Amino acid sequence: MNITIKQLKVFLSIVNHGNMTAAADAINMTKGALSQSLAELETQLGESIFDRRNSRLYLNPAVTTLIPLADEILSRMKFIEDEFSHHQSTPKITIGCTKSIGSFFLPNVLKQFETQYHWLPEIIIENIHSIQELLNRFELDIALLESSAIDSSLRHEFWLKDEMIVVASIQHPLAQLKSVTYEQLNKERWILREANSASRKFFDHQLAIHFHQPFEQLILNSFDAILLSVFNQLGITFVSKACLDNPFYKDHLVPLNIEDQYFRNFNIVYSKEKYLSPPIQQFIQFIQSHKLI
Repeated sequence: MNITIKQLKVFLSIVNHGNMTAAADAINMTKGALSQSLAELETQLGESIFDRRNSRLYLNPAVTTLIPLADEILSRMKFIEDEFSHHQSTPKITIGCTKSIGSFFLPNVLKQFETQYHWLPEIIIENIHSIQELLNRFELDIALLESSAIDSSLRHEFWLKDEMIVVASIQHPLAQLKSVTYEQLNKERWILREANSASRKFFDHQLAIHFHQPFEQLILNSFDAILLSVFNQLGITFVSKACLDNPFYKDHLVPLNIEDQYFRNFNIVYSKEKYLSPPIQQFIQFIQSHKLI
């Protein structure tokens, strides 16, 4: 058997993109050359790798174990090339995260990381479900996610604890009170993320269970839109306390003093079969040692 690096690149590109045209474009090959490399790999393995249905390619379950193996080989080859290159090469890793982490935590982390190591990872900010799919297809190296995102195919390591608070405009009537009850919160309009987001799930499972009747809500999929809506007194929201680190929001929004405190864990998440290259390990070790950001 003589499987080549080129064939493994073709294989992973098709896994990631689901069709021949997009896969070929992603690795700068013609569709014909890509198809030929795939055929050669299938000959080497002795079985079909993909099934074609409605112009999309679906991986044969019998060869799913090839994904982590191909990913590891290509990652190790990239590291060898970088290590012995006569020209300084920037490491390339891809990190996924949810909008909460991307909005309130990641910019500070990236600034500190670049200051220390002089390079930055590629970042993909998506909802929980999309991030999990990307992890399982090895399109992401690691992800930073809320604990609610963990499933059996993924490994997680605790990163930090995040406090969630109820936030209102400084001009909101509830902002003038020393304490606010759940009954009072139940009567307010809530400005929330969409139903499939991790932040919304946390709200539904932790805070909203204290409400005894339906509540008015405005749904937005951007934290900037949510916080600006709170600033304009369109309602209140439930968000990471880290939002108040932003100078603008800190001056115009206030946390409401409610009966309980709410905390959630952030985790470093990756496939159980993922090869953690030295650049990935470098990033993980950095953020593990910078828990207070």
